[in-house]
Amino acid sequence: YSQADRDRWKEQVNNLKLSSRALYDLADAEFFYRFPQQQGRDFLNKPVGQVWNAIAFDKVNAIQSGNALQRIVFDPGAIGKEVSGTLKPGEARAYIAGLAEGQLMKVNLTADRSILLSVYPPTSDQKPLLEDSTKRTWSGTLTQNGFYEFVVIS
Repeated sequence: YSQADRDRWKEQVNNLKLSSRALYDLADAEFFYRFPQQQGRDFLNKPVGQVWNAIAFDKVNAIQSGNALQRIVFDPGAIGKEVSGTLKPGEARAYIAGLAEGQLMKVNLTADRSILLSVYPPTSDQKPLLEDSTKRTWSGTLTQNGFYEFVVIS
C-alpha cells in the first residue's frame, strides 16, 4: 500500500460525507487493539504500517457497505434521534448527521467508560468538538452547516 492508496480511500469516504480523520479513527481502533505497542510510534512507513493500511482498506469497504457508517436522519418535526448498537473490543462505528449553523446540538453517549467518542465538524480546518474522549456529553451551538461526524470506538 502507498500514499496513493490512502489518497484514493480518503476520496472514496469523502464522497460518502465522511472525513479521513473519521476513517483513520476506525482503522486506528482495530490496529491499536491488535498492536498496542505501536501507540504513539511512527509506524506507517515500516512493515507493520502495511497491516494498518490493510485494516484501513477493510474499513473503507465496511464504510461503503454501510457496516461501519450510519447516517442519522431526523423524522419530520423531531428534535432528537437515538441510535444504539454494540461494539466488540477494537471495533468502531461512524455516524454522520446533516446539521445547520446556529442549531443547538446535544450529544449524550451511554456506554462503558472505556469507550471513546469523537465529534467532528464538517470541515477539517475546524478543531474537533471531542476527540478520542471519555466524555459522554457535549452540547453547544453549531458554527457551520454540513455533515457532523460522530465516531464511537471500543
